[in-house]
This record gives sequence, structure tokens and C-alpha cells, in this order.
Amino acid sequence: MATTTRDAAWWRTPRENERVLALLSCKLFAATEPSAIYNVSGPAMRGFQFESRRLQRKIVRLSLFDSADRQFDIQIFNGIGDKPTLTQTQINAMVASIRPVGKQ
Repeated sequence: MATTTRDAAWWRTPRENERVLALLSCKLFAATEPSAIYNVSGPAMRGFQFESRRLQRKIVRLSLFDSADRQFDIQIFNGIGDKPTLTQTQINAMVASIRPVGKQ
């Protein structure tokens, strides 16, 4: 958990930088453990929106299902700084606009 972006540098070997990337990815997902789960739905999709106390409104995690119960996992990085860029209304509109392609 002590790994930071400062641990990656141009003078390090590609293998060392890949290790840093892998550790930072694990750190991000560990920090976004859901603390609240909400129902979301649209005309073609239904599912869940996960919220993390640590990164509240910074990362929007959706787990959606179509009529054939195919699962679609979506992560949206929502803004930089203190204010999120997307409102809940905009997230709901995105979910409502998703139409799965292919065999139903």
C-alpha cells in the first residue's frame, strides 16, 4: 500500500515500472471496496451502482445486466479534485441509454 506514482520513473527498467503499475492498480481497487450499493435501471439494463466511502463520487462502479442476464461491468472515473464531473442524473441517463448489441 506504500507504492506511489513516484516509484515509477523513466530510468527504471520496464519490469520495475510494470510492477509499480500492478501495485497501484491493486491499491486503487482495494481502496474502492463498496460501502453502499444502489439499484439502477434503464429500459434495457438493470443492476447496481457501488459507492466507496474513501472515494465517494470519484469512481462510479456499475454492474449491469441485460434481459439475457449478460453482465456488463463499467467503471467511470468521475472528475479530478474535490468536485465530481457527473451528477447522479447524468449517470442514470447513461444507464438508460445503454443498449446491448448482439444475441439477446
